[in-house]
Amino acid sequence: MNEQPPSKSFLALLLITAITAAIAIVGTLLFVGLGSLLAWLSPLTFFQALCVTIGSAIAMSVVAHALMASPWRMDDDDEYEDELDDDFDAFEEEAGGDLRAIDVTEARPETRPQTPKVGRNEPCPCGSGKKYKHCCGA
Repeated sequence: MNEQPPSKSFLALLLITAITAAIAIVGTLLFVGLGSLLAWLSPLTFFQALCVTIGSAIAMSVVAHALMASPWRMDDDDEYEDELDDDFDAFEEEAGGDLRAIDVTEARPETRPQTPKVGRNEPCPCGSGKKYKHCCGA
């Protein structure tokens, strides 16, 4: 029999699985340790302290992820504004004019003419002879 060595993708998957398991074990020990310490220092039961510890860790990781993934980070603020200005200038050139000079009040469409409001018990304006509430107002 001729056995082939494991492929590189299988070894990479095995390594990722081992690292994930190690992180899970360390995280569990950390949560249990912090939960035990919190239960010993406060009037909480062990389960309550463990829930508080895990909830705090989840909240901190969500906040950290939101801060790291935010496009409005403080260090990239100037680059982001420059990129927006470049995009706006390109759009302005494409539109063929100065978009900042457009008066938006002139561009509004006219409102449609006001029609008299029909009461529910009045005859229907469609001409059926029925009350509006039993015809088109239903």
